[in-house]
Amino acid sequence: MTLPSPLLGPLAAACHGDGPGLVHWFPGRAPTAPDQAWTFACWLRTEEGSPESCLVAGLGAGISLEGGQRFVAILDGHLAVWLGGTVIRSCVSPGPGSWHHVAVVFDGRWTLRLVVDGRKAACEAVRLAHAGAQVRLAPPSPFPEGRSFRGTLRQVQFHALALDEEALAALVAQGPGDAPLIATPRLPTPDNRGETFQSNRGLLRPQDPATYPGQAPAFTANLRPRQLPRPRCQGNGERRLVLDAGWELGDSDHVSAPGETISQVGFSTGTSTGPWYDATVPGTVLTTLVDQGVFPDPLVGFNNLAIPDDLARRPWWYRTEFIVPPSWR
Repeated sequence: MTLPSPLLGPLAAACHGDGPGLVHWFPGRAPTAPDQAWTFACWLRTEEGSPESCLVAGLGAGISLEGGQRFVAILDGHLAVWLGGTVIRSCVSPGPGSWHHVAVVFDGRWTLRLVVDGRKAACEAVRLAHAGAQVRLAPPSPFPEGRSFRGTLRQVQFHALALDEEALAALVAQGPGDAPLIATPRLPTPDNRGETFQSNRGLLRPQDPATYPGQAPAFTANLRPRQLPRPRCQGNGERRLVLDAGWELGDSDHVSAPGETISQVGFSTGTSTGPWYDATVPGTVLTTLVDQGVFPDPLVGFNNLAIPDDLARRPWWYRTEFIVPPSWR
C-alpha cells in the first residue's frame, strides 16, 4: 500500500541519556487540538543504562505533569503513553539492544491506542488537552529518577490522521532503516565540555535526516595540464626563504619512490609512479586537488559528499627545488 506522507518526519536520533534532548517544530499549523485525529510512530532501541522510567519521544511544548503532553514513554520498564496527568500502560518490556516499532493512535474522539510491533498493546478512552506544537526526542525526565532516554530512535514521524492497521503494518514492514542520526546534546562533565561530536545541529535547530542528500553528486575529474611554475626563492632581511611557487604534490599511496630518492635534486615526478599535481601553496592537500580538477568545490551544494574522508588520514609528498642566494653561501 502507499503510505500517506507524515506531517513531520521521519526523524532519527542517537540519544545519550542526558541533556535537553532534541526539539523539532512543525512546518505549518500543527494538529494539536483535542478533537484532531493523529498518529505518532517511531522505532526505538534502548541501550544498557537507560532508565526504568523516561520519556522517549512525543508532542508537547514543555514537560509537566499537567495535560497537553502526548509521549511514548517507558514506565517501570514497560512501554506506555504519557499524557501528563494520565498514563496508559502496556505489558511490553523493550529489552536493551532490540528494536520495537511503537505507534500511538488517536481517533479524534476519545479512543487512544498503543500499538507495539503491529499489535495492540493498550487501548483506553481519554480526554485530551491542547498540546504544544513541538516534537521532542529524549526530553528531560519528569520522573524521580531524573534521567533521559538512552538509545536510538528511527523513523520518528507524526501523521495528522489515525492510521489504520494496514498502514501500521506497512510501517512495521519498512523496518527502522539506516538514516543518518542526529546526536542529542550532552551535558558538560569532567570528561567533556558538553559538545555533541556527531551531529548536524543547524544554526537554529537540528537538520531533519529526511532532508539529508541521499548520495554524492555526479562528478567526473577533469585534470588540468601541468604547468609547474618555476621555483621562486625570495629572501628577506631575516635571512629566510619564502618558497611560494614551484611545489609539487604526490599521494604516498601511489608514489613508489622512497623519500631519499624524492628529495634528490633532479628527481623527475613526470616519470615517477603515481600522479603528481601542481601544488597550491599556501593551501591544503584538498586545495590543490580542487584546483587541479580532481574533486569539485566542496563549498558548492553537496559537493563535499564527493570527497573521500581518508584524504586526511594518509601522508602526502610536497617537493620543490630552489637555489640558495649566492650571498648566503
